[in-house]
Amino acid sequence: MSDSLYDHYKDTCQTQRAACSLRNRFFLALLILVFALGAFTFDPQGCEDAAAAVLAGYGFDLSVSGRVVQTLLWVGVLYTYIRYLQLMTTIERDYLYLNKIERELKGQGCLIDREGTNYSMGWPLLSKAIDLLYKCFFIVLFEVVLFSKAIIEGFAINVFSLIDWTVLILFTALTVLYWIYLWEVNKAYDEMDVEVEDS
Repeated sequence: MSDSLYDHYKDTCQTQRAACSLRNRFFLALLILVFALGAFTFDPQGCEDAAAAVLAGYGFDLSVSGRVVQTLLWVGVLYTYIRYLQLMTTIERDYLYLNKIERELKGQGCLIDREGTNYSMGWPLLSKAIDLLYKCFFIVLFEVVLFSKAIIEGFAINVFSLIDWTVLILFTALTVLYWIYLWEVNKAYDEMDVEVEDS
């Protein structure tokens, strides 16, 4: 067995664990930002007061309009979503890559099968449900909240609404591209399963 390949496998596992941890943080941040943006729809004055209190807690004694805060939240949502998707795609690539390394190690007599056939063939229903929540349900929920927020804000032509609608369009485009990517990843897993059956 190649020690360098095994060391590389261990390093890749550690990198993936770090990416998963960071993904969870960005997911939580995204959840909070989308919730805060949605909350402005129902209680703009209360949210404006809360934003002023948060800024005051950091030493900023500023009077910021709720509209500015909302647009900053929109931009924050987009940035956080970009980082979240970057991590999600990295993690998916790593799963495929780890699967490939495990096959190479198996060919050299090492019986490591953490991310390979044992994981992908024996996925229990709970794991699939959690995967679906991460990749579809919450993203659709975010889209619904953001679309609802944009429609309630209206179609006024000003700098703030242009930024908000641009963020919404980019968010939606990234979602579509991400789902296309997942479709390609699922095809790659299917091809791996066929290779396993043929071998």
